[in-house]
Amino acid sequence: MLRIACLLSIVLIPGAVAADEPAAPMVVVQSFVRAYNDHNLDGMVKLLADNVSWESIQGDKVVTEAATRAELMNKLAVYFNEHPNARSVLEQSFVSGSYVSVRERAFWKQDGKTLSATAVAVYETADGRITRAWYYPAAAQP
Repeated sequence: MLRIACLLSIVLIPGAVAADEPAAPMVVVQSFVRAYNDHNLDGMVKLLADNVSWESIQGDKVVTEAATRAELMNKLAVYFNEHPNARSVLEQSFVSGSYVSVRERAFWKQDGKTLSATAVAVYETADGRITRAWYYPAAAQP
């Protein structure tokens, strides 16, 4: 009976995983976005591989924005300082193996107005951590 209760908790509670198993790719990405929305750098760092590569697609080029967890955390700390109201919502997502593809809407305030932009991103995960992310150009939203 206890085994069934444990199995049900894994199935019924989003994000629940056994202690010795890495989180599923979608859970990792959702947890990362939650930590981002809380501006919780400590929470975010736990979800990133040491050698995470954060990349943006710019035309026919792939530009590495950060090549390590420490570099990405430094950039995010500056970003949160400049945009204390920044948050993000995953509007659509799907998983393909270790990859999570999302349409993500970012929000921030500037000159007293809330602005937003939508972008497509692909996160690669391994062992319960994000190992690589690719961000495609954002489209401003009214």
